[in-house]
Amino acid sequence: MWVVVGDDSVQTLDRARAAVGSQGVGDSGWPPTAAPPRGVFRRRAPRSTRAKIEQAELAVSTSFPDELRQLYLVSDGYWDEPGQWFVIWPLRDLLERNAVLAEDNEWSETDLVAFGDDGTGNPFCFSRGSGSSVFHWSHVDAEATYVAASFSLFWRRWTQGTLPPH
Repeated sequence: MWVVVGDDSVQTLDRARAAVGSQGVGDSGWPPTAAPPRGVFRRRAPRSTRAKIEQAELAVSTSFPDELRQLYLVSDGYWDEPGQWFVIWPLRDLLERNAVLAEDNEWSETDLVAFGDDGTGNPFCFSRGSGSSVFHWSHVDAEATYVAASFSLFWRRWTQGTLPPH
């Protein structure tokens, strides 16, 4: 079951891209190449390579959205320092955790690929058929909630603490 929570994505995406670009994290605002405004994240892994990304895509049987590929070329995962967890998993963890999730009956019936989590074990994910939209999977409710139209908007909302309820 999919739950959509308030889609103001077109207006918000334009504002988010403008704001991110104006804070010096890259000409286009994506991928993040410096610490976000709150300084919450620390890069904890060297950047990945195109070859490693392609291997991961083969392992999960889908191509990653372009923005996620770009992010991995900047850093192989992003660590939330105060919370002590990877908000965006290193590729190795992405493969391991998706393999574990595939054993869950409810998850296995979805077309989702997890790429990080909210610190409680509930993953952030994308749908193989949704382009670059980002969802949040609840193990308790066994459903995915839409949280952003793109990875750059997801990142911006996460770092500002403005993701829709999930």
